[in-house]
Amino acid sequence: MSQQIVDRVVSMAEEVFQRTVTPADSFFDLGGDSLMALELCLQIENWVGQPVDMGELVGAGSLEEFAASVSALLGAE
Repeated sequence: MSQQIVDRVVSMAEEVFQRTVTPADSFFDLGGDSLMALELCLQIENWVGQPVDMGELVGAGSLEEFAASVSALLGAE
């Protein structure tokens, strides 16, 4: 997984949360809810051009872990 993918996911999460976040942050520890999860997943779907499983986001221990799922969608494992 490239740092560029992690950075992009973090940047999109910052847009959703409207504050600074880090790759180590957990979506729920940041105060994320179902609407925020949907918004973030839709942004990432627009970027990667294919469906993103919201369960991957809510099940990830960190944004970096979620970025690994996004990386797999991009074929950049």
